[in-house]
Amino acid sequence: MASVADMPGAATLSAMKIILPLALVSILSPPASLQAMQQDSHIRRDDLVVMGYVTAREYEALDEFGMSSIMTADLKISKVLRGRAPGGTLTIRYVAHMDLPENSELRFHLRRSSAGAWLVCKQGRGQGYICK
Repeated sequence: MASVADMPGAATLSAMKIILPLALVSILSPPASLQAMQQDSHIRRDDLVVMGYVTAREYEALDEFGMSSIMTADLKISKVLRGRAPGGTLTIRYVAHMDLPENSELRFHLRRSSAGAWLVCKQGRGQGYICK
């Protein structure tokens, strides 16, 4: 009596048992660009994502040692990546241990607070306001 392995097409059948689950996984898992969009899904429709240069103005200590502060600064926008900036320079607020470098172009995710200030949202494990 012939075994299943000896039957015509048996190799194709066993290969399909392996390939079919792999094909389903690749179809059902989102592409890298979609995954990147999902990571940025906390960006709201009215948020801004911009590139620009910061000039610090004032500090407000959050602890008795002054290790973390709320910084107020002017942001000169060099490029708008998402949203519509109301002007070329914005007053922003961010949480940090020290000033942002003034001579470097940086990327900012900004959200307008209920008081009208532009807050720098935390990105990754960095510092900033938690914008969810």
